[in-house]
Amino acid sequence: MLIHPTIDNLKTLKLLAMASTLENQRHLLDSQELSFEEKLGILVDAELAAKDSKRLTSRLRNAKLRLAACIEDLKSSRPAA
Repeated sequence: MLIHPTIDNLKTLKLLAMASTLENQRHLLDSQELSFEEKLGILVDAELAAKDSKRLTSRLRNAKLRLAACIEDLKSSRPAA
């Protein structure tokens, strides 16, 4: 079976993470041992993670936060042991 038309169709449908993961799976020897359902699950998980990441990035950009902070900047209120 030719996989390139399928990858092109995924890209046309804007399922870019699925297309990328499918291309990567073809080159991994470990993925040969996976069942169809496991491979499909990996593709769906990759697409879901990519969409969630894109949605979070968009929301953070639209929030126009005044300060850039990270978790390491927080001070602990507990006394040092």
